[in-house]
Amino acid sequence: VRDLRRVFWLLCASTLGNYVAQGLLYPGLPLYLTRELGTSKAVAGLIMTSTSLSAIAARPWAGAFIDRHGRRPLLVAGPVVMVVTALALPAVANVWWVLAVRLVQGLGSSMGYSASAAMAADLAPPAQRTRYLARFGMFFYVGFAVGPWLAEVLIGRSGFAAVWLTVAGSAAVGAVIAATLPETRPSTIGDEPLPLPILRRLFHPAAMSPGLVLFCVGVGWTALSAFLALYAREIGLTSSDRLFLVLSVTVLCTRAFAGSLADRLGKGGGAVSLGGGRHR
Repeated sequence: VRDLRRVFWLLCASTLGNYVAQGLLYPGLPLYLTRELGTSKAVAGLIMTSTSLSAIAARPWAGAFIDRHGRRPLLVAGPVVMVVTALALPAVANVWWVLAVRLVQGLGSSMGYSASAAMAADLAPPAQRTRYLARFGMFFYVGFAVGPWLAEVLIGRSGFAAVWLTVAGSAAVGAVIAATLPETRPSTIGDEPLPLPILRRLFHPAAMSPGLVLFCVGVGWTALSAFLALYAREIGLTSSDRLFLVLSVTVLCTRAFAGSLADRLGKGGGAVSLGGGRHR
């Protein structure tokens, strides 16, 4: 049990590195696009949210791969993709290339999150699964709080190149920690996928209700994250770090309470609270 807890907290540390990297991009990329490349705010928002398209496209494949081959390959591959794309950003001076980078980052994010969420579920004791998953999810929002604040500091002192290098460094830490983790794939999972129709695999009935909740939450989260850095300047703030911090602290407090609530009352009892945030 102690070893499983150690692996769980190492997984959380890896997740923190990955999502600090993503948090750095929330103010970094919209400001880079509007200031350095001269795009409109609408185009900047579109490019920021384009990761969702590639992430959605990759999820079915990533899930099947994780079930067949285990969690570790994509757990490491996801942050490695972020490292490579972040290092490519200093050489990108064209909107279309930035869009291409974001689409690839969406693939990496989908791979990393799918694998880390599966491993967290493997490691969680059945009677405390919701509590463990809520704790695991808290590290996303610690990253979303730290990342934007750090990006704003770096932009003000050193410029955008420092942000991209820090994104790569943070994701690299996540990848190195992930590479040390053992495989947790249950031995009872078969090597071949169940022979389900394609639409049933993509839209499984058991996942439709929670998926709809996450979709609705995701629309709000995506809109906030894509435009918050630009909106902060419109209302006279010099930085968006405080706005991201308040948003993330609210989610952290909600999740700290909601995890134990859902374990006591059941998933329905905690569904509203657990909806307070989005995983990519």
